[in-house]
Amino acid sequence: MNKNENVKTYREILIFAQMAAAWLKANPAKTKFAYALNRLLVQVPAIETDAQEALADIDVDHAAIDAQGVVLSEPGGAYKFTKDDLKLRNTERRAYFDREQFEISPHYVREPPATLTEFELETFAGFVIDHETVRRVQSEREDELEELEQAALAAAE
Repeated sequence: MNKNENVKTYREILIFAQMAAAWLKANPAKTKFAYALNRLLVQVPAIETDAQEALADIDVDHAAIDAQGVVLSEPGGAYKFTKDDLKLRNTERRAYFDREQFEISPHYVREPPATLTEFELETFAGFVIDHETVRRVQSEREDELEELEQAALAAAE
């Protein structure tokens, strides 16, 4: 987790955007939570544009060139790479997803939907659910599970 929770890696933003879109599709009701997700999703296109430009720069930096320094490309426009440069390019692109950081403006809800999975809670943390609320919800769920286990043990006796 970042010290400044308004700063997210490109990978965190992509995962959030995919999960938010899926959640909204499965839950079309106009709720405060849906509103918060949409408030964050409108920030994603500008971030994606910046990231795609940076990733394109990485591609050009590692593309093969001819004797005059002209970038070589396939007939369809894709760059050509030497084997070693392709490996370097791929390594640098993978690192970009976790290294590059973008500032977002979170929009927190007070009470997240009770139906959120553990993975959704973690993914939405710092975007639409503050970390303290996530810990509270997780603690409440653990308490409920413990109570159910105790009741099951008592019933079995």
